Amino acid sequence: MPKNYDPFYSPILLKIDKIVEQLGVTDDLCKERLICSMYKDPTRYSPHSNFVSSELSRDFNFRLLIDTNNNTLIDIIVMRKAGLKTRRLRKTSDTSELQPVSNPNGAVVRFYRFIQAARDGQDQRDCLRLYPQCNINTE
Repeated sequence: MPKNYDPFYSPILLKIDKIVEQLGVTDDLCKERLICSMYKDPTRYSPHSNFVSSELSRDFNFRLLIDTNNNTLIDIIVMRKAGLKTRRLRKTSDTSELQPVSNPNGAVVRFYRFIQAARDGQDQRDCLRLYPQCNINTE
């Protein structure tokens, strides 16, 4: 196994890489900017934004969906109470279900950088200013 391989995060990162590379983005700093912009304006980047969102939220008991009325992402958390499925809406990502990091390697750090980029975009922050190392205009 490569030194930066993580059995949980590396397969997710590989899928995200394939998705964003379809848009011509190969540099990690630009991937962060692109992910930020995808979460800021998901309809502009659809269907790629849906695929990235699915990977970043996979296996955490929530899915990020587009609210087409105000063009924001909403976390839908499926909770089981008394055997019934109920839903609770949130405006920010709940990352409490993420795997605990005991020995962070490159893959783990990279995954959390992508999560931060997604949060930045979801919070409607300025992706171009937050990720100045990338010269690709994503907005």
